[in-house]
Amino acid sequence: MLKLLLTATGTALLLTAPAVPVASQTTDTERVEMTSEEIRAIAVGKTTFGTFADRPLSYAVYVAPGGRLIGQLMDGSSDRIETGTWRIENDRLIGQWDSFKDGEANAFAYVQVGSNVHAIRDDGSLDRVQFFVDGDPLGLDAGDATEEVKAVVNQWIALWNPGENPIDAKRFAQFADIFAEGDGYLAVDDFTGEVLTLRSYATYAETWEPVMTAFSSWSIERVGDIDVDLSGDTAITYFEFEGNGILQDGTEVEGYSHSTLILRRIEGQWRIVHEHLTNAEPPAEE
Repeated sequence: MLKLLLTATGTALLLTAPAVPVASQTTDTERVEMTSEEIRAIAVGKTTFGTFADRPLSYAVYVAPGGRLIGQLMDGSSDRIETGTWRIENDRLIGQWDSFKDGEANAFAYVQVGSNVHAIRDDGSLDRVQFFVDGDPLGLDAGDATEEVKAVVNQWIALWNPGENPIDAKRFAQFADIFAEGDGYLAVDDFTGEVLTLRSYATYAETWEPVMTAFSSWSIERVGDIDVDLSGDTAITYFEFEGNGILQDGTEVEGYSHSTLILRRIEGQWRIVHEHLTNAEPPAEE
């Protein structure tokens, strides 16, 4: 399917609703829900366009690799930019805007119907064909790098905050979106009481997966803001978080950590290249 969109700036874009390979063949009436991997392939690094059903606004949203959402809202006379974050979990693309729609998080299933791709909220309130363009043709991802870096850190926090969902190999695979590839990665963690020096992402995942499967639930909550020091293509971030969990035998575990993540912009995307977590004392209650 083809669609021509004229943006508020007069730019004409030819949009396509691409056919996506799925596990089974589809007809025009069959509806096949896409997996997390298929959603990642069709949405990440792409810009989607559309019009709100409940308001006279068109939109363009760039799903940036690394976890940042950048949206442009167009009413025919003016544009405004909104930012947020995304993650993929349980065959859903979960998007949350910083201020638009009061920061509400929305989870979307993607369903293939014939050659079209539909986005559907979990409550069934939205069933709309999605159109995609490769990359960021409107140049939406040209804002403050500080917010882009914070989005990656917040995605790291979200991945380490599974609640009662297991942190297993499938979940660890999602970290690959925000970590640097290869053997240039270094983690020094003494949050568990041992100093772990991990010199590749593969070792990181192999080390932490068996540790975390010992928990029936685990959550972390950031305390305060994320401090960011930027220098060219390198960003040093600092933040603190509280961790709480329950082991499989019912033992409760809690801790407070000071965290340092170093990110580097690699081929245009911010990636974590260093992680340092250390035990800290929580701030005194006033």
